[in-house]
Amino acid sequence: MSEKVKSNTLSLKLQMAALIVSVFCLNQGHTPYSNTVTLTVEIQGLDSSDGQLVVALFDDRETFLKKDFMNKVQSISNPEDFTIVWEGIPKGKYALSLFHDKNKNKELDTYWYGFPKEPFGFSNNAKGHFGPPTFDQCLFKLDENYRMVIII
Repeated sequence: MSEKVKSNTLSLKLQMAALIVSVFCLNQGHTPYSNTVTLTVEIQGLDSSDGQLVVALFDDRETFLKKDFMNKVQSISNPEDFTIVWEGIPKGKYALSLFHDKNKNKELDTYWYGFPKEPFGFSNNAKGHFGPPTFDQCLFKLDENYRMVIII
């Protein structure tokens, strides 16, 4: 066998070995997205398509309702059947809050005494007493793709 044929054969064998190793690693879950999931949130009770929906995901009790871990703002296409699909969320424990930002200022507008003017909701449909619910009341585990319904 000539040197050129031996060289091409060796090159082909190395390429095949690299391909087999790559496929094996993918099948073992060694991908950048293997630790992420999709969260689907169905929102019921929207009274109009005005404005937008502001959704915040919190991963820390100390920063709950102060500094979100992730957030999403989405226009409301159909208030009777509205769902947000949120992909690429790292597995973990979270609390979620949302509000219908009718005037698109990205702030939850309140009356002078502090009660919200705009519709709002929390994961687990948690309700607070004389204030928002606690992080623990809203807490849910996200270790696989998950669907929740929030009524505002």
